[in-house]
Amino acid sequence: MPVVSDDTQDMHAAEAWQRLAQADNSQGFYGAWLEVLCRALADARAGLVLLAQDDGSYAPVAALPAERDLSYLSEIATDALRQREGVVRHDQLGHARLAYPLLTDTQLHGAVVLDLGAAGSDTLDRALRLTHWGAGWLVDLLHQQALQRQQGRNAQGRFLLDTLLALMAEPSQREAGLALVNRVGREFDCHQVQLGVAQRKTLKVLAVSHAAWFEERAGVVNLAAQ
Repeated sequence: MPVVSDDTQDMHAAEAWQRLAQADNSQGFYGAWLEVLCRALADARAGLVLLAQDDGSYAPVAALPAERDLSYLSEIATDALRQREGVVRHDQLGHARLAYPLLTDTQLHGAVVLDLGAAGSDTLDRALRLTHWGAGWLVDLLHQQALQRQQGRNAQGRFLLDTLLALMAEPSQREAGLALVNRVGREFDCHQVQLGVAQRKTLKVLAVSHAAWFEERAGVVNLAAQ
């Protein structure tokens, strides 16, 4: 990062905090969080946030500066992920790099990586403290998000099970179809739900939500079948 005055640094830090507070998506949030951390460490030249992906890998979700190739930080990031503890290294020029895992008792969420430039021991100690604090706050947020996702999956599971039991109690295929479209319509707040069953190369509309009777040749029903 370029050298700027204290007043400018304070202004940029305030702007970063504002972006963090107003972030309305994950990418914006992680980017603002990383910027807040880097702004607090005036000597930080670059930073990365890596998070676990569905395939088990770890990929950047925020980078600062965004346009810079930060692949040189991958080695220390890998070490922190593998060792599950903070790692500090110095390059040939004496510049410090810090990687810190985003870790709970049961899960490794990712890592934060910082290029601290020619940081002295005091700056490095401060960077460790701030990163430790910030990582704990971020891990708590990730844990809450994971809990919300699990609660969502549990709710979906209950909906599917309740729906299956309700359909099994219906006396006929048509009544089961009507029960299904009505339940789906309520669950997802749909204007209308239609259920079609395959008949050779066409579809036959079996049920329309909120309608015990419907005309199959009616415009909307016919268009949906087509």
